[in-house]
Amino acid sequence: MSLAEKLNQELRTYALLASNVEILTWDQEVCMPKAGVAHRAALVGTLMELLHQRLTTTLLPLLREARDSSAFSPEEQRQIQTLIEEAEPAEKVPPSLVRAFSEAASLAQVAWVEARSKADFSSFAPHLEKLITLAREKAAALGYEKEPYEALLRLYEKKPLPWRGRDPLCRDKAFPDRDPAGVRFA
Repeated sequence: MSLAEKLNQELRTYALLASNVEILTWDQEVCMPKAGVAHRAALVGTLMELLHQRLTTTLLPLLREARDSSAFSPEEQRQIQTLIEEAEPAEKVPPSLVRAFSEAASLAQVAWVEARSKADFSSFAPHLEKLITLAREKAAALGYEKEPYEALLRLYEKKPLPWRGRDPLCRDKAFPDRDPAGVRFA
């Protein structure tokens, strides 16, 4: 089997596995019985951990091999490089954290729907606290210069971040009369 065939097969397998998570998440929001919440969260967490491991141990090495190969056109090389750049941060995040965050997010989604319907934020607050704690752990694993938010934003913003030397939350522009810690100057 050629490198291109191996890569296409692995990309397809990864996409098919990822679509299972999407289906489970959709089902959770549309028709899953309340009694299935914990099991579904564990299932989504396990699948996300397995996907993460497949990405970092199988797909990324194949993509790197393809990047260094002359078997691909310049357009394909650019696509491969883009996939590598999008996937490489995953290597810094432990699979156990991926699982924990996915489970917590799944449980939090259900809790949020219920809390919102009852206008009871206090019942959702512990879920939000856990998600924030796990997001901070992820940011620490990814690394950042000033603020944890930087690491998380970098996952979505591929251009150089505009705040070099400034407050990454842009509070200096939004709230010019406050310092970055939120203390009023005037």
